[in-house]
Amino acid sequence: MDTSPVGSVPKTRLFEVAVLTTLLVTLYAILIPRHEPWFDEAQAWLLVRDSSLVDLLNNRLRYEGHPCLWYLLLRIPMGLGLPYAAINWVSAGLSVAGAIVFWTYSPIPKLFRYLFPFSFFLFYQYGVIARSYSLLPLFCFLFCILFPDRMKKPVPFTFVLAAISQISVHSALVALCWWGLYLWESKFPFRTFYRDRKSPQVQAAMLFVVSGLFLIFQLFPPSDILKPDFFDKDASLFFRMIYTMWNGPLAELWPLSLGIFAVSLFWFWLRGVLQWYLLPAVALSGLFGVLYGKAWHEGVVFCLWLSVLWLSFLPSTKKVSTEMEANGRLLIRAAMACLLGVHVNWSLTSARFDYAQPYSGAKALAGYLHEQHLEKASIVATQFFAPAVLPYFDDNIFMNFNKGKRPSFFWWSNHYSMNDTEKYILDNRPDLVIISYKYPDSSGKYVLTGYRKERIFVGDLYFKDRKLEPETFVLYRREDFRR
Repeated sequence: MDTSPVGSVPKTRLFEVAVLTTLLVTLYAILIPRHEPWFDEAQAWLLVRDSSLVDLLNNRLRYEGHPCLWYLLLRIPMGLGLPYAAINWVSAGLSVAGAIVFWTYSPIPKLFRYLFPFSFFLFYQYGVIARSYSLLPLFCFLFCILFPDRMKKPVPFTFVLAAISQISVHSALVALCWWGLYLWESKFPFRTFYRDRKSPQVQAAMLFVVSGLFLIFQLFPPSDILKPDFFDKDASLFFRMIYTMWNGPLAELWPLSLGIFAVSLFWFWLRGVLQWYLLPAVALSGLFGVLYGKAWHEGVVFCLWLSVLWLSFLPSTKKVSTEMEANGRLLIRAAMACLLGVHVNWSLTSARFDYAQPYSGAKALAGYLHEQHLEKASIVATQFFAPAVLPYFDDNIFMNFNKGKRPSFFWWSNHYSMNDTEKYILDNRPDLVIISYKYPDSSGKYVLTGYRKERIFVGDLYFKDRKLEPETFVLYRREDFRR
């Protein structure tokens, strides 16, 4: 087993890393220019562009439900004056950095180590798609590197956990569980906390507590936050959500997922790391069941599984028979092979779709408005995800979003009105109307007398091997408008 420690990496592995990194960068160089960012990507960019740092941390993130790390990172390309297209190079750069760490230091057997960075969540969903979750693989791998020395060097170990907590609410729950396990196994000196406050262990604890308080400060929900309908759940949906978030990160075919899951639990137990997987997995299941979970949140569970898989191949002090360990290694190799067969296929399928088909219609619509010099016309856009078009413009071009002024992002407040009703449109008679389609009931919502359909800009969010939901825009022109 190849378990090269930090600072002692064989030259042969460095050569392998260089070759694999070149391949990964080449794939992103082909895919990123073909990807059309969707609403969630645009929303983050607009939040950073149209908010001061103080306003972002003190007010805006409370409505988003996401901690600050991703938004702080986006301030770098924005501060350098880079265009909106840079956002997907940020996520790809994080993916490449995570892959380099994984290939260089992971003790997972060679062939599987090569392939994991090309699995669906690491390569596509958190590499091509630019969301806060793009940070998660890199920081999970840094956690794995620091894990063996967590008792000797608690401050760096805790710093990485604190960073993980600032990526998303889901990753914060994972970090909290991991930190709790560290406290339990380190026999943290609660009774002598004050007397030992200068020790690295106590300093690490203070760092994590401060990070947690900062997280609460950023995300404490305001009274006027818009309540999404996915909070309204019955008991059946509770269990269906848990099932989906268990099955989806593995194989989405439940017998195969069950086999991979059972083998993983056995192998993690055999190697003495089961608690590092089971506690956060159960906690995430509760979060998904009680609150919410979307398809892309499956990647958090996958990163958790992959991190503990890394830990399971580190030297273990647990004593088991040689035969049992040999059988365990055989089983986990079979489980990894099955999982990677599914995930790499998902990566290929998603990449082919994104290369050939529009992921969102926003980019093409923005290009058409620029080409026809229509950005100065009076425009009304419907639905909350219409701001996906706005990062391609220096200003807010929608008269019904904040009266055509900045900020341009959608404000998740029940005091915020988009003014996108049929009555508003017909009363104000804008030059152009953008009807946005994401849900089946959107198509028959508007009857626009005096307007003609000019063009359709199709987009489909693709996930694994299927279209997840559309993000399509239809442009209507007032019949007497000429430009």
